[in-house]
Amino acid sequence: MEYVVAFYGDSGNGETNEQAQWRKSTGIRIVLDTQSTSEEIIIGLVDYISLEAAEITNSWYFDVVIMAVFGFKSASLSGQSFIGHPKTREETQTAFENYLNQIQHSNRKWDITTFCEGKTYHKDGEVPQKFVIIRDGEALNMGFLPVNENPSGPSDSPSPKSAKESSPKPQNKPLGKPWWKFW
Repeated sequence: MEYVVAFYGDSGNGETNEQAQWRKSTGIRIVLDTQSTSEEIIIGLVDYISLEAAEITNSWYFDVVIMAVFGFKSASLSGQSFIGHPKTREETQTAFENYLNQIQHSNRKWDITTFCEGKTYHKDGEVPQKFVIIRDGEALNMGFLPVNENPSGPSDSPSPKSAKESSPKPQNKPLGKPWWKFW
């Protein structure tokens, strides 16, 4: 098993995303023999740093997963983003369920419903969407709903005139697009 924790500190081009050209960086690389029973203190430190890094990037990584699974991209991903994922739909579904399971059962009590708040997702040729997650006990119901547009830009609350025409609120049954239920 190998832990690599990298610390980036000085962007040469002012970017902090995928286009960043880091001038200064440092890191920790620890290689562990999985047969070893040694309990080094450094392992706890690296594990802690890894979890902190995951917490900082949860919202961004959620967008990476959404693009891999559904093909919708949020503004947090650059136009040049390439997302690798399993080749088959079944493998992608399994990886998605594993991701949801990790987040839902994290000791850090991460709330996946907050990862998509205030975001709009786009797919070529389709109406902008918002991703909605509803917690139903241990189950998660999730899917896309169109973002209502008005002259001032996207709005999550339809005007009273268009309320009847707006998409229904998420429920435990499929709407126009496939909904996922994970428990």
